[in-house]
Amino acid sequence: MNLANRTKRYADEIAKLTGGISAAVRDHVGFLQSERAETEGSGKLVREAEALFEQLFQSAETNRASTGEIGRLAESSRSAAEQAGEGMRRLLANWSGKA
Repeated sequence: MNLANRTKRYADEIAKLTGGISAAVRDHVGFLQSERAETEGSGKLVREAEALFEQLFQSAETNRASTGEIGRLAESSRSAAEQAGEGMRRLLANWSGKA
């Protein structure tokens, strides 16, 4: 009778330990699944940030090229204005000399 009681008590303890281990495994699996989802979400955010930075770099390059073109156009306009001014000075000089 005493052996049967001890056997039952040990069996109950083993069942309790096994249940605790199973619960810990389930919790750990849930934690791992949550971490996996979070990692995948982080990866998506990193890819989106990478795409945004690529767009930013392309825009900066376009702006740099536009700035260069504006500089060339400004220089061309300055040169044309100087030529026009010189032409006007000659015209005025000729007109003043004929008056």
